[in-house]
Amino acid sequence: MSARAIALMIACYVGWGGGAVAMKFALESFSVLQVMTARVAVPAVLYLFLWRRWSHPAVRPGDWKWIALAVACEPCLFFFCITTAMRFTTASEAGVITALLPLATALGAWLFLKEQLPGRALAGLALALPGIIGLNLFSAGGGNAPAPLLGNALVFAGILFSAGYTLCIRHLADRYSGLFLSAMQALGGSLVFVPLCLLQPAPAQVEPAAVGGMCYLGIGIGILVYLGFNYSLRWVKAGLAGALANVTPLVTLAAAALLLGERLHPAQLAFAGLALLGTAVATGAFLREKGR
Repeated sequence: MSARAIALMIACYVGWGGGAVAMKFALESFSVLQVMTARVAVPAVLYLFLWRRWSHPAVRPGDWKWIALAVACEPCLFFFCITTAMRFTTASEAGVITALLPLATALGAWLFLKEQLPGRALAGLALALPGIIGLNLFSAGGGNAPAPLLGNALVFAGILFSAGYTLCIRHLADRYSGLFLSAMQALGGSLVFVPLCLLQPAPAQVEPAAVGGMCYLGIGIGILVYLGFNYSLRWVKAGLAGALANVTPLVTLAAAALLLGERLHPAQLAFAGLALLGTAVATGAFLREKGR
């Protein structure tokens, strides 16, 4: 595995870490559907301009189902779950729950791609799950999180769909370029979201912070992060890709505290620390396997 590919993937996860905060800002002026549409429509326009660079691969007949499944998982179902969740929970809690992505991806890679699952990864799961459960049990709710249990459940569902997306792309990455796979994702998502979005009224008032959030989601994540992630998956195993996702919740917690003023209660901090410790154990297990 290339060290540059791993570094690029870490940078992508840092970019994803700001996504929950950006969605909070975007939802101040735009609807859930409008936010989801911007996340796919903006990169779709770019890929249409780059048509000649990615439109030539001969897709194997059996691979169309994997491409369709990847698009269904992410952006369609993942974006719906995560964006809707931001109306009900805090960016901080959502960020901690995303720490389960490494374990979900590793388990999926073990089941479907026959990648090795280190025993320490299972130990990490045993630590992380009680942390996530405790984080939710001590969610008090409030103005910024009117229904945290519902929101956190949607985040967890989104993580499962994101893991499915990673497995599909890992299966396809050896045969197709990251540019092609990113284009399929953006254009496929646009075919679903844009017609529905056109049926919605325009927002009555648009705040500058909401526009900034939409630009971050559409350009920063929709183009730069997904392109880099799909490119790096050619050299990084799905299990390790999931393990590196530990960067995302840490960035989300820092960004939510700095930009939104969110704070976790002491009990939540303890359980969040347990969840992050569990995912760190899993990460260490995969990195040790990589070094052998």
